Amino acid sequence: MLYNCDRKDLSLKFFSSVIFKIEIMKSLPVILSGILIIVFHYYGQCQKTYTLRECISIAQDNSLDIQRALLSQDDADINKKLAFHQMFPSLNAGSSFGYNIGRRIDPTTNSYLNQTFLSQGMNLNTRMILYNGNRVRNNIKKSRIESKAVSYDIQQIKKDIALLVTNTYLSILFSKENVKNAKSQYDSTNERLEKMNKMINVGAAAKSSSLSMEAQLLRDEQKLMSAKNTLDMNILNLKYLMFLTDEDSLSIDVPDIEVNIDEKYSTYKLKELYDIASQTYPALKASKLRVEVAKFNEKIARASYLPSIGIGGGISTNYSNKAKIVEGYEQQTFYQPLIIDNETKNVGFISQRPILADQKYLDQIKNNWGVFISLQLSVPIYNNYEVKAQVQKAKLAYKSTDIAEKKLVQDLKINISKSLSELKNAQNEYFAAQKTYQAQLNAFENAKKQYDLGVIGSYEYLNEKSLYEQSQNSLLISKYQYVFKSKILDFYLGKEITL
Repeated sequence: MLYNCDRKDLSLKFFSSVIFKIEIMKSLPVILSGILIIVFHYYGQCQKTYTLRECISIAQDNSLDIQRALLSQDDADINKKLAFHQMFPSLNAGSSFGYNIGRRIDPTTNSYLNQTFLSQGMNLNTRMILYNGNRVRNNIKKSRIESKAVSYDIQQIKKDIALLVTNTYLSILFSKENVKNAKSQYDSTNERLEKMNKMINVGAAAKSSSLSMEAQLLRDEQKLMSAKNTLDMNILNLKYLMFLTDEDSLSIDVPDIEVNIDEKYSTYKLKELYDIASQTYPALKASKLRVEVAKFNEKIARASYLPSIGIGGGISTNYSNKAKIVEGYEQQTFYQPLIIDNETKNVGFISQRPILADQKYLDQIKNNWGVFISLQLSVPIYNNYEVKAQVQKAKLAYKSTDIAEKKLVQDLKINISKSLSELKNAQNEYFAAQKTYQAQLNAFENAKKQYDLGVIGSYEYLNEKSLYEQSQNSLLISKYQYVFKSKILDFYLGKEITL
């Protein structure tokens, strides 16, 4: 960023008045006020001047298209990580708590209970894919390519913004020169009109002699106003590209634009230029990568025809508030009537009765755990046409992407050919405009001398002046046309756009 200011621009009288007040008032508020006035006065004289590179950088930083593309890049990076982590086993923990009423199975004993009880189950499971038709590996490769394609999209957006800002920047430079020329033409006509009025005042010329010159002055004033309006509009367009408000001041650096004719462009063939562009044009690189993505999508869809094998395992345990533990045994005797020698006698039998107690929660969790391992095989037989439809859609997507890539190649060749042709035409027009301008300048200079000597009238003079101004404007237009056309070709060849 440049600053067009100088401390010497501050008025000595301004400093003297501030110092004088400080010495008299001897008060802090006055000192602070004086400092603030100096600061505001100083920075008021400084105006930010933006170079083309800075304008492009600001426009790119504030671009909503780039911000959206960066979100797409983040999404692609997430998909890349997701695809990579599909190679690892999954691990999940779970727990359930139930209130059971009626006849239900006690999970700790696997026996039926016909009463209300509480139960809890906990598990830790894992699963890993051993084979699924290389779907995981292909998905990893695809996600990497997609992420790279999005990065090229971002590069392309930046290049498009750079070209658009350059076009607007050059339009401002053109408008500035156009305003300068229009002002010069207006001043020249006004000077001639003042001389004519002096001659009329002293009786050396008729009053009607100034009518044509007055009309020309009005036309020159109209051209000057139009040129200023065009300049204001181009500055406003650049503000919009840089996401500045209408109230923001914008001053651009005005470099010395010299037309450097690059003769190598006239020797280039279309194939040579396309070969260069194909290696640097981001949109083409992204398009080629998306063709590869479409190929992987078809492979991934076809993998659904193949069997898949996975392995799983887990640990589980259970708890029930009705679970009991044997703490000991107590002896008891019960009597059973038996017939002995035709007599009924009560015979006593001794048995051991267990003493039960509620089993503790942690003890149940510890004692009821179990481990399972499983090998899972899935063989697709019929899936309601889903797999076949996915494969067919993947084929269509591949064909569509391939056509889009070919269309982009075709458009790129056409645009390069068109740009090269337009650049050559702009070069020829610039050479012709230079010759015309020099010839009209000589004719106009001669007409001015003859007009001042009274050899020709105002009509002939104004006609030569009009032809000169037209040649001057044509030279200015052809100059910026050539510069911009050369930047367009640089854009396709991957060169940095600079002035």
